[in-house]
Amino acid sequence: KEVEDHVMKYVLNGEHITKLCGVMSVIQSGRSKGFVGGHAQMFKGLFKAFGRRVLEALRPFMRSTIDLLVSSHKTQHKQSSDVYMGQQCLASEITGGLIRGMKYWKEEDAAAARSLCLEMLGAVVGAPEVESVGVWSSALRFAVFDRHPTRIGWLLTFLFDDAIPT
Repeated sequence: KEVEDHVMKYVLNGEHITKLCGVMSVIQSGRSKGFVGGHAQMFKGLFKAFGRRVLEALRPFMRSTIDLLVSSHKTQHKQSSDVYMGQQCLASEITGGLIRGMKYWKEEDAAAARSLCLEMLGAVVGAPEVESVGVWSSALRFAVFDRHPTRIGWLLTFLFDDAIPT
């Protein structure tokens, strides 16, 4: 209980989460230009242990990533490659961890998480670039690893039926 309280004190502090996302998304500070499974595993563990509270703490970062992707669709302009890729890498790790971690949640909370995941993946699929395709492919592999198809039917439906505009 003491450890949980300590972790939640950190996670629920918006300033700490902003700093964490800032550090984890900067290529120059040692962040690889790819999906890091260990990061996704950490987020999975946080989502599994602490539930929707972690999602709500990370929502501002996820929202800003979605907004960036949507605006780049319209303007065909994006940030520098390192900044853009750093943000994409971290967002993919959070998303992969979320998809795996939310399997332990109540249905109402899982539905909210699925909604955010689908919005993020929709923005990614609609992005006018291919630089981050490998990162997001790795995130999806992580997300579906060792999962029964009935548990990820919502994701499969999106990928096969809804992701590509007709």
